[in-house]
Amino acid sequence: MAANPRNTMAEASSVAPAALTPRAAPRTTIATLMNHSARAPSGSELQLTAENLQLGDGADEDGLAFSTIDGWERAYVFRVTFARQGGPITPREETEPSLRLVAPHFAQPGPQLLVTLEVDHAPDGASVEVSLGRFLAGVFEPVITEQRATDRRRRLGFALQPGDGALAFEAAVKDRVVPLNASNTVGRREIRARLLDRGGVPLQAVYQTIVLDDSAPENRKFVDPPRLARRDAPLTLQASGASTVSEIAQVFFFLGKPVDDKVPPNTPTLSGQPVDRAKAVWSAALPLVGDRRGPTEVSAQFVNAVGRSAFAIIVVDLIDNDQAKVLPGSIAVTVNEGDIAPPNLDVILKDEKGVQKDKKKTDTAATVTFENVTPGKYTVSCHKSSTQRKGEAKVTVEGGKPATARIKLKR
Repeated sequence: MAANPRNTMAEASSVAPAALTPRAAPRTTIATLMNHSARAPSGSELQLTAENLQLGDGADEDGLAFSTIDGWERAYVFRVTFARQGGPITPREETEPSLRLVAPHFAQPGPQLLVTLEVDHAPDGASVEVSLGRFLAGVFEPVITEQRATDRRRRLGFALQPGDGALAFEAAVKDRVVPLNASNTVGRREIRARLLDRGGVPLQAVYQTIVLDDSAPENRKFVDPPRLARRDAPLTLQASGASTVSEIAQVFFFLGKPVDDKVPPNTPTLSGQPVDRAKAVWSAALPLVGDRRGPTEVSAQFVNAVGRSAFAIIVVDLIDNDQAKVLPGSIAVTVNEGDIAPPNLDVILKDEKGVQKDKKKTDTAATVTFENVTPGKYTVSCHKSSTQRKGEAKVTVEGGKPATARIKLKR
């Protein structure tokens, strides 16, 4: 993209950074030029180029390009139609009045909900109005409203240069930031910003949804946590929780327990990954660092979209590999008689010496589970006297692991 620098900025010593921003909400910066620093002679052109832009699926191809020059935010604003492929495109300078608002999509209630208003090419005497409210029957109903002039905040700073004591000046022109008092507001709301002419007639209105939440995550728990685990292998964990108003944004797993409702200092954490699209269950394979043995506390920190957090804690007994070999396992047995799943039949469990170890009846699904089975080789058998059919199956139980077997009844 190319532009003639304005006369007042022709001797600008640096250009930084130019952000290419799609028009579609939510506002998304897709590229920032950080490496352009040059002195442009008066009347010359300064060429800025953004390459390898990646547009997400469904992203609006119509957007804006901003340039900040020597602290002057959006010294130039360009309209851009981003091409997903092909040759270079040339932005078009935007000269029409425009308004954009920048605010968080999730926040905690408080007296300082900050909304940045980006106003360009406003007509003389115009003002901006920003409100917090909600739509009722399709009509926006403001609860809090603030109004400001459209001019930007200007700042001039200076400092003594080390060595020669010369004065170094720095000037900046910044967008207006309007605080809204949202102290007593919880839930989904809308922020509305309007550009008004000198008579108060709206020229443009923009909206953004915000969720205000002051609650911590709830219903926190580990999902089927292990009672025992090998100390020489990562600990596979799942945890679930909910946030009533906002959403769970992150879950961090770590060894130990919180101190003063915080992760202890210098404690390594592992960010979990959501298992489902609803982000109700999160999982991680937590490395067991250090020489840990025996009962060990393991925690999950749930953080919602507004930064409030809460914890779930379990205790896992960490054992050596040779101990793991003798941990009891289980055997899940299914009995079939052709296409029939016969209930209420005795299933007998015998060890490799033929000694009976247990006996249970099949349930309505013709299944039975033997718990706390010592590692080794076993035989499971079943006999149905009414049809004179019987069957058996061999099964091996490994330390701490579940095993399965299927018995087919035959004559």
